[in-house]
Amino acid sequence: MDIWNRVPADPQNEDDVNYAAEQNGLAHGSYLSPIFLKKYDPYVVRHLEKENIVLEMRVEDLDIIAQPLDFYGLNCYNRLIVSRRDVDIRKIVLQSGGNFLENGAEFYPDAIYEALRVAKTEYGIGIPVYITENGVGFAQEREENGMIRDTERIKYLKGSFASVRRALKEGYDVRGYFLWSLMDNFEWTAGYSMKYGICTRDRKMKESALFYRDWIREQKKAEAEKCLSMFTMRRHG
Repeated sequence: MDIWNRVPADPQNEDDVNYAAEQNGLAHGSYLSPIFLKKYDPYVVRHLEKENIVLEMRVEDLDIIAQPLDFYGLNCYNRLIVSRRDVDIRKIVLQSGGNFLENGAEFYPDAIYEALRVAKTEYGIGIPVYITENGVGFAQEREENGMIRDTERIKYLKGSFASVRRALKEGYDVRGYFLWSLMDNFEWTAGYSMKYGICTRDRKMKESALFYRDWIREQKKAEAEKCLSMFTMRRHG
């Protein structure tokens, strides 16, 4: 389930803060609240009433919806900066020291960490978490010497991995990570125009695929060395 955390363009502006809370409630709150808090999100209820939509709510429904789960699958790509006011979001990001990827999206490495924090602190999600989707798409990708040099994707992935590592150090129970995606594919309304894969549709590896391969090897090597060190210490202890 997605968490695109909405944050106010101006944290000191009450309207921005309220708007971000409303948008979060209407987005991930619409499903996380009944599943994990056993209640409907108040922003969703108010929105339905405003639109004259009658939702038949029965107590026994929530008993069925809020069943215990073995794990939570988190889909996370980025955060969203929001405001009801006519403001220049790009300018706000740049003034705060942030920057953007070539596709125009904000480069915000801590998106996964913040999504995990929202899941735990706002919805009480304490079960194991798997990052079931995380990646970035580009409409244009540069080919050089027969290989697509998707350095921006590598930059994004490094940020995501650092975000997960930070969460692990702070005790978040993250059990696995699934990259979106292995290959370029049909992306809903974007069709084939947005490319999320580390491989092309004709199965050619991009530079990011080589990076991902090497990164996995490094993690396995580091884990093996850690296990060997622990075994040696116990043996000579």
